[in-house]
Amino acid sequence: RLLKSAYQSCLDLAEQYKIESIAFPSLSTGIYGYPLHLAAPIALRTITEHIKKPTSLKQVIMVLYGDSSYQAFEDALKTFG
Repeated sequence: RLLKSAYQSCLDLAEQYKIESIAFPSLSTGIYGYPLHLAAPIALRTITEHIKKPTSLKQVIMVLYGDSSYQAFEDALKTFG
């Protein structure tokens, strides 16, 4: 819940300020140790739900560090069909 809220708060601020592009790291998966395989679907689901509605955002970038992060997000993307 907190992780979803963190992404959503950033997306809401982007809307408030009419931001067109935003970049996210994989929040909480570094020093806080949140498991990548759980974090990736939360991040992608939250972002996807947000951009399905009218939005100022034209670009959302995930900035991933290392192969394990990339693989976790790639696997999560596959579940979205």
